[in-house]
Amino acid sequence: MVESVEKTKRKETYKIMKRTLGDDYVTFSINEGHILEDVANKKTNLCIKFSENGGEQCTIERSGFGVVNVLFDALIDQYEKTYTSLSDITLKKFSVTPDFSKIKGNGSDAKVVVEMMFSNTSNQITTFSEKCDSLFSSMLKTIFKAFEFYINREKSFNRLNFFIEDSKKRNRGDLIQKYTYDLTCVIKHDIIIKW
Repeated sequence: MVESVEKTKRKETYKIMKRTLGDDYVTFSINEGHILEDVANKKTNLCIKFSENGGEQCTIERSGFGVVNVLFDALIDQYEKTYTSLSDITLKKFSVTPDFSKIKGNGSDAKVVVEMMFSNTSNQITTFSEKCDSLFSSMLKTIFKAFEFYINREKSFNRLNFFIEDSKKRNRGDLIQKYTYDLTCVIKHDIIIKW
């Protein structure tokens, strides 16, 4: 089977970010999530427990207007001081689709695919999707994957720029070319991330 161009680009981008950051590559693990919808007052209360790189558990407790709004705003507040590019991302599209391909019985066991499209101030579009048994889990995992990507992208951008400047000081054209190529791969647009 031939791999799509998008899938090949995606693999290369992740490979470069992981190679560039090594142990500094950020991963999120969602441990627990609770949602309480106050339908009458149109308010969502959310409690998420997660860890970053397997470290200490963080808890987000927040209220707002829907799971996506609450979690997106909470993660921006939590991380944008350290990763300033996060303030530039906006959600452009959000879709939910049931996957009936492997149902048994009446179809209520269908998986749920959540897809979210984000853009930044340069109008670079990045799409993330997640398929789970639950709509809530799919939403959480999709948003966390997006933040994981944008955080690692900023960290890789900064580190690769440092490597390029260091290579210039050492008059290493070969490394300048390598790191410039890596930087181009990391910052390119129209990346589709499916899990």
